[in-house]
Amino acid sequence: ELRHYIAKAMARHDAQASDERLRDSWIDPRIVAFAGADARHPRPADLPDRLQKRILVTGGAGFVGSHLVDLLMLKGHEVIVLDNMFTGRKRNVQHWMGDHNFQLIVHDIVEAIALEVDEIYHLACPASPPHYQYNPVKT
Repeated sequence: ELRHYIAKAMARHDAQASDERLRDSWIDPRIVAFAGADARHPRPADLPDRLQKRILVTGGAGFVGSHLVDLLMLKGHEVIVLDNMFTGRKRNVQHWMGDHNFQLIVHDIVEAIALEVDEIYHLACPASPPHYQYNPVKT
């Protein structure tokens, strides 16, 4: 589903290459048009309660995790990001701060935490060899 979303965004980008705001980016046109706190992101969809899921994304402040968080938020889900900020950055998810469906918890997943969720996406591992070789026990 994420590949499909990215492919659609790239196709829209190609179709609208004449738009100066999109010429040098891979950003979905809906994202550019948003006039919220961060102009890169549109308003999330309003899902009926029966379809909305509470989703945990470990490593959600990292590069890959933050893009998944964007997709899940845009679909209207409640998203909890759990990240120890070893390689993740608050700025990657800062545009969702203040949204009632978003929560950022700075926490190391090697320590227990009690959360009630419908789905978990586990992306809490540094993607670069120097980072995960630095502390193999915690990755």
